Amino acid sequence: MNELISVYICNYNYDQFLDESIQSVLNQSYKNYELIIIDDGSTDNSKKIINNYQTNKKIRVFYKENEGLIRSSNFAIRASKGKYIIRLDADDYLDKNALLVLLSEIKKSKELALVYPDYYMIDSSGNILSMVQNIDIKQQPNLKSPPHGACSLIKKDCLEEVGLYDQTFDRQDGVDLYYKLISKYQIANVSLPLFYYRQHNDNLTKNKKKLLKTRNQILKNVASKYLPKSKKNPECCIIFPIRGYDFEPNCLALSKLNKKELIYYGLENCLKLKGDFKIILSTSDRDILNKSKFFFKNKIFYHIREDKMSFENTHYDDAIKDAIQRVYKGKKPDILVILDYKNPFRDEFLIEKAINTLLIHNYDLVCGVKKDIENNYLIYGSKGLRFLGNSGNNIKFEKKAIYIEVGGINVIRYKSFLKSEPINKKRIGHIIIDEKSSIRFKSDEEIKLFKMKSVIE
Repeated sequence: MNELISVYICNYNYDQFLDESIQSVLNQSYKNYELIIIDDGSTDNSKKIINNYQTNKKIRVFYKENEGLIRSSNFAIRASKGKYIIRLDADDYLDKNALLVLLSEIKKSKELALVYPDYYMIDSSGNILSMVQNIDIKQQPNLKSPPHGACSLIKKDCLEEVGLYDQTFDRQDGVDLYYKLISKYQIANVSLPLFYYRQHNDNLTKNKKKLLKTRNQILKNVASKYLPKSKKNPECCIIFPIRGYDFEPNCLALSKLNKKELIYYGLENCLKLKGDFKIILSTSDRDILNKSKFFFKNKIFYHIREDKMSFENTHYDDAIKDAIQRVYKGKKPDILVILDYKNPFRDEFLIEKAINTLLIHNYDLVCGVKKDIENNYLIYGSKGLRFLGNSGNNIKFEKKAIYIEVGGINVIRYKSFLKSEPINKKRIGHIIIDEKSSIRFKSDEEIKLFKMKSVIE
């Protein structure tokens, strides 16, 4: 086990972290490596730091004009001499045994193209915030959360075969590469934290909205390339089920937010979607229907449901089935999207992303979530309260993540929807929802408080 590993660091104005990153490579217990440093047009003191290592025979340095991480990564891969490639971001650093452990893992099978470790989240001062445990693809064959873009060990010939990184994207490089590789090869997780990922104000991943939009575009590309033709253009039904003011004590459908009815936000966002979509507003409240008809005309479908389908303690399944039967006239949609109107800021691309996630991974249901490692959650059991999900450990970086359903979005195969099986029998996937899209109003008072906060900010 003496193959050459090419480690590359892409740096742009990270002089305060760069030295620690370089040293973590030089201190590796596995010694057959080369270190490629790409300085992507830095304007700080990075060049001075890099020049301190110019005489080290293991290090190769390239200075270039600023082109971004993706182009710099492809430059480094093409310049590399190793059989294996690993990227280390200039603000992160490796555990001293990272290369040894990852190489040992990838050599276990000729089918493996990529191995990825767990990692520690650290702050700008190097303090550990949490330990991130990745999902093992052996336990979860339809892995829905691609590994971190950096610090994965990859066979160079496999990288070349899938065409390196896609330069049309400026972020989420790991997601794009993950989907390209799993279409041809196997990947594996090393259940050990082998690098330190720094969170600070300059992180590329800090802009959540752009990150999520890019991830959605990657999913669209994957769907167009790898899905069979029969699945690429499914017929989707989007439905907003509303009980109405007579049956829902806190109905807010016609409450005004910035001089516009709350229900209009979600409907307008859905109308931005491209594809075969039918949008249905289902309610027994004629006032909601009449005002929506006046505003949207024939752009959407309207379903007036029977009162018995709107009683407070009844589920909306029967109302949805009745609405689809009337709108589709005996036909059936492929996919059902159920949206909560109380989430007015939910971006339309999240709906598209959830649909693509469902199709690519063959799930029955996809819901919107956000991850929480901050709080302890408890549930009542036979022996009183017990901790749920994150084990009740008071040490933050030893907690396991728990996912909270947010965003008011559920995407489900209509065939699965028609089956009367428990939800835990379905194959469930998720998409991450950004903070603004997850905002859900529960009362008029919350809307008023939101208005006040917006004015103050």
